[in-house]
Amino acid sequence: MYYDALTIAAIRDELDERLVGGRVQRIVQIAELVIGLEIYAGQRHQLLLSAETRSPRVLLAEDKLRRGVEKPSPLHLLLAKYVDGARLVAVEQPPLERVLCLRFEGAYGPVGLVAELMGRYSNIILLAPDGVIMEAIKRVPASVNRYRTILPQHPYAPPPPQAKENPRLLTAPHLCEMLAAQPEGPWWRRLVDAISGISPLLAREIVYRATGEDEPPELPDVAQCTALLSALDALMRLPETHAWSPCIAFEENQPRAYAPYDLTHWLVREPTPSISEAITRVENAKQTFDAYKQVRDRLRDLIREQRTRQNTRLASLRRSLTPPAEIDALQWRANAILALAWKIAPRQCELVVDPAELGLDEGEVNQPDRKSTRLNSSHTDIS
Repeated sequence: MYYDALTIAAIRDELDERLVGGRVQRIVQIAELVIGLEIYAGQRHQLLLSAETRSPRVLLAEDKLRRGVEKPSPLHLLLAKYVDGARLVAVEQPPLERVLCLRFEGAYGPVGLVAELMGRYSNIILLAPDGVIMEAIKRVPASVNRYRTILPQHPYAPPPPQAKENPRLLTAPHLCEMLAAQPEGPWWRRLVDAISGISPLLAREIVYRATGEDEPPELPDVAQCTALLSALDALMRLPETHAWSPCIAFEENQPRAYAPYDLTHWLVREPTPSISEAITRVENAKQTFDAYKQVRDRLRDLIREQRTRQNTRLASLRRSLTPPAEIDALQWRANAILALAWKIAPRQCELVVDPAELGLDEGEVNQPDRKSTRLNSSHTDIS
């Protein structure tokens, strides 16, 4: 589902209301690209930041976040130094951008934690007060992106702006021209391609609120563009009015979409108390979430590694064991050497043993391994 600029604005307001002024009590690395912060602000809150390609997000989680990787990342280590114990003093979002910046002040000075939530380009970046990158959860060298090198000790450059129109500066005639100039496609697709900060879900909602249809067949005229602008303006003013109404839309009794506004173009929908809860319910419907899954997987890997190591050692010990059939013969030879040690001269390499010298009876002498035997250093150490 689309984690667009309006969703991030709603998250910003939620974090501003619940977390600002709170102190970070705990930092965990949940997965390779997922960080969790426990922030106490009157009560404990679990803040999740994910830079995963399929589900980049920042939200308040209901369950306690658990460590899921054995070796912490460089970003996690720096967060433990600069953010653990620090206070969250501000939550900021550049206009119409899918970027959220958390400002912290701690014992080592102020730092910024930037979450860029842009699909495969998503990242989590720790910034020094002068805007220099301290560390990132994804390092991006110049060989990959010459415009934005995301490496420690490099200046931070925000994501480049899209070549689209600002929705707050549009007029109805201009909108008609823009939509007509776009390649063939439904209204909502043309809106996405032409206007900044518009996701497919938001574009569909704008079209439905303006026309009462999901996909009108003809290109809009000036009157219809005026209605589109009215619906667009009402939604784009939500970050200023803070009149959020988080909503979940259902299809076949399963949560399929979320938004910080009422999804009127969906037949079945219900309001939710917060946008974080709406996101969590939709994400959980797509894949079963288990707060302990990462921990269990890590423990299974450790157990599997130890079992493999112990089985290897056991196999080595079994190969080094003397076969049971040889043990009795070896013991007899050792006893013979002990009994006749007085006959062994320095540097002697072999000892010929006559069983009669050992006082063995006839039955013992007739045993195959106890007849007259020549013991030498090739099979018995007598030195």
